[in-house]
Amino acid sequence: MLAALFLDGAARTTLAVGFVQFCANLVYYGVALMAAPAAENAYAAALGGAAAELPGIISIAPLANHLGRRVAMALYLLTGAAALVGMSLALLFKSAHPPIRASITSTRAIQI
Repeated sequence: MLAALFLDGAARTTLAVGFVQFCANLVYYGVALMAAPAAENAYAAALGGAAAELPGIISIAPLANHLGRRVAMALYLLTGAAALVGMSLALLFKSAHPPIRASITSTRAIQI
């Protein structure tokens, strides 16, 4: 049965789909594990993660019926990638620019 995935040119597609699924799962678990310490309660973190998934789970079936599975999956992967890039940039920007009250060390004017 598994041999059929690698016959007659299907190996390339099988490896590409496997790689995309591996990366998607790796990112999913990375985000889930990264968000867990942010909550004080592990149960609250699990509830928040499950609640965040509901819109995607509910909307995927009608979207896949309307656009097709490939387009729907591509749309969801691109949306997830954009969200992760946005969150990464927000965290990077936040850590690169500390609050103003912490960065003011002196009130004297700088003379050049």
